[in-house]
Amino acid sequence: MVVAGGIGDMMSKFFEAYCNHAYESVFVCLTFLVAQIICIALCVFKGERINKYDVGCGVALGIANYLSTDLLIRSIYTVPAYMAYIIFGFGVILIVNFVNLAVMHEQLNRKDYLGMAMAVVAIILLNL
Repeated sequence: MVVAGGIGDMMSKFFEAYCNHAYESVFVCLTFLVAQIICIALCVFKGERINKYDVGCGVALGIANYLSTDLLIRSIYTVPAYMAYIIFGFGVILIVNFVNLAVMHEQLNRKDYLGMAMAVVAIILLNL
């Protein structure tokens, strides 16, 4: 999954640098269509059944991911890419931990804080 996320980010940067920006919506739509096809193929290959709950969660996560991708592409037009990716990375860390705390009622321990700190350092180093 990390590789797929990295490929998605790389393709966003490639699109921003080399493609006609009039086709942004098409690019984002195709990105998510390919992801959906891959997920369905994996489910079929593994013999897993897809129920209404799975579809609902997939739609909810798909909308959130679509919006984050679309907003990331739009942000690159107004701020330098290195800043947009750093802010995006920090935002993901904060939102995931907020949801874990507020919805899942998880309490963070030392290892969690260490992991967040390492992720922040990695985000900064990757975007230098």
